[in-house]
This record gives sequence, C-alpha cells and structure tokens, in this order.
Amino acid sequence: MSTILTGERRIMGISGALLVIFLTMHLAVNLTSLISRETYESAWRFINENAMARIVIPLLAFGFTVHVVYGVVLTVRDRKTQNMNRSNKKNIDSRWVNILLPGIIVAGLLAFHLSHFWTKVQLRGENPYDIVKTLFYNDFYVAGYVIWFIALYFHLSRGFLKMFQSANATNRKLISRLQIASKIFSASIAAGFIFISVYFYLGFGCS
Repeated sequence: MSTILTGERRIMGISGALLVIFLTMHLAVNLTSLISRETYESAWRFINENAMARIVIPLLAFGFTVHVVYGVVLTVRDRKTQNMNRSNKKNIDSRWVNILLPGIIVAGLLAFHLSHFWTKVQLRGENPYDIVKTLFYNDFYVAGYVIWFIALYFHLSRGFLKMFQSANATNRKLISRLQIASKIFSASIAAGFIFISVYFYLGFGCS
C-alpha cells in the first residue's frame, strides 16, 4: 500500500510540476501583451513556428490534464473508501475544500478559456491580440477570469508544497521556507494574470 501511495504522490508531483512550468510560460507570453501588439503577436508566432515550443507546450498541457483528472479520481476514490476512521475523513474533506474544489474551478474555467481563445487562434486563425482586447472588455469574462485565478492561488499555494513533499522533502525548516515560497509564487502567478485582464478591461491596451 505504501508503495502505491508513493507512486500516486509522484504522479501528482510530476504532473503538478508540469502545471507550474506551463503556467509560468503562459504568463510570460501573456505579459508581452502589455508591451505592444507587435511583441505579443511575435510571441505567438514564435510558439506556432518554433519546433521545440510545439512539442513542449502540448506536453505541459498533457501534464496539466493528468494532474486534474488524477486528482479528481484519487479524491473520489478516497471518499468512497469504506470503514474510514474519523481522522481520515477529516483529511479528505480538507483536501476537497483546500485543493480539489479550487482545482475543479480552475479546470472548468480553463476549458471555457480555451474554447474562447485557443480555438479562435489555432483553428480559426484570428489575431490573438484582438481576441484578448475583445474578451477582456466583457464584464462577465473578466469577472470569471478573476475568480479563476483566485481559485488558482489557493490550489497552487497548497499543491506547490505538496509537490515538494512528494519528493520526500521532510526537513521542517525547508518545509517552512517552501510554504512561504509557494504563497509568493502562487500570488505572483495569480496577480500577473489578473493584472493583465484588468489592464485591458480599463482600456489601456493598444488600438
């Protein structure tokens, strides 16, 4: 049983690491939209034309998908486990509220985002900068986007630490520092995406 649990933690840890890399790269590209239309469009052309990027990005997206699906499967399985003692139930309820629920919100809004952005750029050939300006002018979309990244903060700030714990990081001082680092990193990612949406919503984007 312990071997199985260790394997599960590693899968969640590795897929979580891919999620962190994916979000970091995605934010880096999106931040170029604050510089100029040309810079943002150049970043997208690089992604579409660079062979390495075309391989890495789908791989990271696959890792993200595994992370979401596997996380849901594990939590549902644990909740169905018979004869759990009270402490186990409390731990599972805590995981549901603190990690899985925000994760579900993130996954659901990601699907919404992809249907409104990625498909238009990749399948319809529309201009990515024009799509950003249009989407972030919409009250409903901006509100959903902000909720999305607030949920992402809570998910990342806890999942980031668990990712290192899955790699057997047990030193108390190290864990304490990792807790701080996870909150800083998660807040930076969430704040970066939210700032971009508010920036365009207030009309600061290029014409």
